Amino acid sequence: SQLYAEHMATTWRNMLVPRGAAVDGFDGQAGLQTWLQTQFERNRRYDRMVADLLVATGAGQQGPALFYTAFELKPEELAANTARVFLGIQLECAQCHDHPFDRWTQGDFWGYAAFFARLERSGNDRPGRAMRLVDKRDGEVMLPGTKTVVAPRYPRGQVVDADDNGTRRMQLGIWMVSRENPFLARTAVNRLWAHMFGRGLVEPVDDLSERNPPTHPE
Repeated sequence: SQLYAEHMATTWRNMLVPRGAAVDGFDGQAGLQTWLQTQFERNRRYDRMVADLLVATGAGQQGPALFYTAFELKPEELAANTARVFLGIQLECAQCHDHPFDRWTQGDFWGYAAFFARLERSGNDRPGRAMRLVDKRDGEVMLPGTKTVVAPRYPRGQVVDADDNGTRRMQLGIWMVSRENPFLARTAVNRLWAHMFGRGLVEPVDDLSERNPPTHPE
């Protein structure tokens, strides 16, 4: 049913873009809604949809690019949101200090945020023209209150080699949908369970931590 695609697009739009985010000025709500609806109409694989959103440039795909403007291209905001939605972890709790209840450190948060540090809007953006995002060759994040540069690092994983091919966002997209990422599939299943039954196996759905075990581990 067409209503299925519309409903799921609305569900995911509300999940990706919190209320009050700055997207209306860019026709963001409608653009993201249309892109998501197309994904569900075509029955796109979930991992492909996630990867496409993470590496969006705006070229022919305004919807996912507008997701980035909702968070003003701020690495810390993008890190916090994508970690909650796709990884099921509240990584932003370690933004200013090590997580008080979990094993996430401040370095973990800023290492993940570093994947978004080189993102900017194209200088060719003009009224009436499609917005474009570009990945610069430089741009870093530092631990707050220090001059310590933090290299991009996957959550509970290795530091990214600067010589790896592709932009930082491309490297994140590859890792995100790989078997080396233990979070994406579990979070997707938990969110689907919550959507269908009203409550996730882990609740809340964005807190898949060791201190918050599932109701039915098996």
